Amino acid sequence: MDGRMSTSRIIAHRYEVLGFVLAAGEDETPVSRTVHCGAFASVEEAFEIARELAVAQWRGTASSARTDDAGNVDCDVECTDFGYDVCSRAGLIARFWIFDPCPGAIGPD
Repeated sequence: MDGRMSTSRIIAHRYEVLGFVLAAGEDETPVSRTVHCGAFASVEEAFEIARELAVAQWRGTASSARTDDAGNVDCDVECTDFGYDVCSRAGLIARFWIFDPCPGAIGPD
């Protein structure tokens, strides 16, 4: 061995965005659905896409959400350590999380 690192262990790292969304089931009861929203080379890009998806979900929800006496919409986007949540006072509406399928893997970064 000549002291150089073997390239056979270098893994092309990616970060996946997963969407967890409540949808109406067959009998109109809420059902959680998981959607793969894409894989990205950098964690920053994955967070940017997750934020865009959360804001789009918020816009769709906010247009039909209830408002209080001051006109504030009962819907908000919250940044978390794992991605973004779309919430109302009643609870979680959608979640867009960043998933690292190979934590601790050796990569080009």
